[in-house]
Amino acid sequence: MASSQAPPPPSRTIALYQKDGTLHTHNTTISSISPLSTLAPETQALFKKSDKDADDNNNNNNTREYLVVVVSAETIFHAQGGGQPTDTGIMTISSPENENENENENAQVTEKPVFYVQSVRASPPSILHLGIFKGSPSSSSSSSSRFTPGVHVTQTIDVGPRLLHSRLHTAGHALSIAVMSLTQPSSSSSSSSSSSSSSKPAVVLPSDLKEGKASHFPSAASIEFHGLIPGTAKQAIQEAVDALIARDLAISIHFVDEAEALRRCGPVAEGVKGDVNAEGEGKGDVRLVEIEGAGAYPCGGTHVRTLKDVGRVVVKGIKRQKGVSKSHMFGIVRGLTLSMIEQGETYNA
Repeated sequence: MASSQAPPPPSRTIALYQKDGTLHTHNTTISSISPLSTLAPETQALFKKSDKDADDNNNNNNTREYLVVVVSAETIFHAQGGGQPTDTGIMTISSPENENENENENAQVTEKPVFYVQSVRASPPSILHLGIFKGSPSSSSSSSSRFTPGVHVTQTIDVGPRLLHSRLHTAGHALSIAVMSLTQPSSSSSSSSSSSSSSKPAVVLPSDLKEGKASHFPSAASIEFHGLIPGTAKQAIQEAVDALIARDLAISIHFVDEAEALRRCGPVAEGVKGDVNAEGEGKGDVRLVEIEGAGAYPCGGTHVRTLKDVGRVVVKGIKRQKGVSKSHMFGIVRGLTLSMIEQGETYNA
């Protein structure tokens, strides 16, 4: 694999997973392929050391020398970001006519190359797939020489991890909605009758509670809130999220402009910019994920179709720690951690 050539100019990748998260296989074309070591330092830095470590399952001496980055015209691989992990999977040449004409003359080539996608990152306007080819390091050059711009490939994601990540991500939004539903009413709406006040939740959270960052990684799923949530609120939060999941609301995707995103999502959409990789109506569209009838969030992740597809969301605990923001001290509530339980199987999240 030649390493002296300059990297090709970036090409746009359409993120198909942002419009249809149920696509598990897809045919597309290669836009570029480059050894990781030839890319700009800031591009290499997108991939952590763990992304570059050996993968014994691929039977490769997986060193930086043999790691390559593939860019395709479209992708179903979720690029890590927004609190959601990367997708993994494979790419294979999808039809015989795309193979090199001299392949039959090469006795060493006995099967189509398989590119193992180990990590995916967005580098607008491209989406980068980091991985290595099946076989020994000596076969890597031969395999990559057949993955050339214009070649048709079939992308296949690892479905199990994708489904878990989608459930966790949707559960995070549901949990946020449940928590915010417990915030106390404003003074203008507090003058209600005694009969209506009797239906209010036993635990009422501060009205100035604000949603913060979220993690949807397995074993580290959590939502942060700026404000004080007492430990005694755990049961009330659990009941609120149980009630929301039981409604089995549909999950829908919308592409809107920034003003509409702010109108529909409120403060959580402040500063949100459109994603040039999104397959909306045009560049710069903001992608909203809506739990219909409950709330919407600007989000680039994958999700299940309805809330019941999430399974049960278990609030494992509430932790508080001090943080500093704009020289103002406030409590950050961390660790509304989820445990996904469905059909007797537990996924620690």
